[in-house]
Amino acid sequence: MRYCDAITPLGRLLLAGDEEGLRRVSFQDGFHPIEPGGNWQWTEEPFRDAIAQLDAYFAGQRHRFDLVLVPDGTPFQRDVWSALMNIPYGETVSRQTEGISGGGRGERP
Repeated sequence: MRYCDAITPLGRLLLAGDEEGLRRVSFQDGFHPIEPGGNWQWTEEPFRDAIAQLDAYFAGQRHRFDLVLVPDGTPFQRDVWSALMNIPYGETVSRQTEGISGGGRGERP
């Protein structure tokens, strides 16, 4: 896995991925930062486009991302991420509004 840091107005993000695409984005200043694995390699090169898109987003010049995403996660997590990608820029929705649920009542399985 390759990784690098991106500095944003929200704090430091860790971007991680491989030849298939971007697999992880982690808020490193939050409660659950990702610790890169021993076989992870630090490099900015594969993430230059992602960093440029993040910079444009935070500058108000971009509303959608055009990145190859290959997220690792449970089926529940992948369902949530898929639903999140359908929320239009600038809109806020609740789990109930978006229909994100794991057990039929909005709770995680």
